[in-house]
Amino acid sequence: MTSAASDDAPPSPLERGAAAVALLLAGGAGTLTAGMWPDNVVWLPAWIAATAVYVALAWGLWQGRAWARALGLGVALFGLAGWIEAWIVAGTSPTTVAASLAHCAFAPLLFWAPRRVGGRHGFALLAAGAALQPALGFALAPAQSGGTMAAVLAGAGLVVLGAIGVARGRTWGLLGALLGAPVLAAAVFYAPSLGFLTAPHPHLPANPVMLDLLGALAAGFAALSVAPWVAPMVGFLRGGR
Repeated sequence: MTSAASDDAPPSPLERGAAAVALLLAGGAGTLTAGMWPDNVVWLPAWIAATAVYVALAWGLWQGRAWARALGLGVALFGLAGWIEAWIVAGTSPTTVAASLAHCAFAPLLFWAPRRVGGRHGFALLAAGAALQPALGFALAPAQSGGTMAAVLAGAGLVVLGAIGVARGRTWGLLGALLGAPVLAAAVFYAPSLGFLTAPHPHLPANPVMLDLLGALAAGFAALSVAPWVAPMVGFLRGGR
């Protein structure tokens, strides 16, 4: 398998700026997480995971990792859409304004940063990044079953690691992504509905939490992350007859 990724290299100023914003977002998510103790501990796993994603992106961008820009752009675009939606639903507050503005800075910095991974490889990473946060939110939500949690986390992990592997020219990456996407989708499809979750979100106590939509988005973005490889695989199999 050929790779569309350039080697890891010293980060550009834009990547360093994006890393700083990612750390800012991690700090904000960490502050929100700490504020949930002790009354909303059921939401701690999901927010700890969200914080960890931004920390990992900050590290990858600061180190000049080839995968960090495209993967981070997927996370940034989903985060921007999610926080703007929260702003509309919950109204103007310091949290919704700050998070929306931070993502407004994060996404353009990544968009204009050097494109170390391009073409189908970059699209796969972007879609995998967009799938990551909704998958974590759905899997780690209160009242989620243990089996669904494990399957969604495993599927999302395989999709993300697979996209990184594919971008680096590793055959195992494609196999992992092709396995992870259907595992994640099946887990979401067969999961008990959480549309009427009895544990309201601490930051949106008066509004419904659209967890089923999060699961559907995670499955959809995971499918998009492997879509670029379907046609080449079909062509390869047909040519081998």
